[in-house]
Amino acid sequence: WHAEMAAKISKWIDSDGYVRPGLTIKELADMLHTNRTYLSGYIRTTYGISFREWITGLRIDCAKRILAGNPEFTVAEVSARAGFQSPSHFIRTFKENTGSSPARWRKTRLEY
Repeated sequence: WHAEMAAKISKWIDSDGYVRPGLTIKELADMLHTNRTYLSGYIRTTYGISFREWITGLRIDCAKRILAGNPEFTVAEVSARAGFQSPSHFIRTFKENTGSSPARWRKTRLEY
């Protein structure tokens, strides 16, 4: 069961499923043909964090890739493409996770 769930989640991550704004654990469980209790347990066991923290981490990593690869995108565009509900939420969350704002993070990457 674990290997099957790992494969389904991996495929879902590869298809950037996590960028859908407002995604709930119930919706993801339905997409993966499981229930939210199993999915929640799997995420907590496998990644050691909650569903919300896991999705946020995926979105932050996505935002970093977009920021690094698309210097012409505004922070609002990056926020939307990475699946955040609003630019202000994205900026706050990005800062909490990386210690710097998206704009500063990108600037330090582009200086190298």
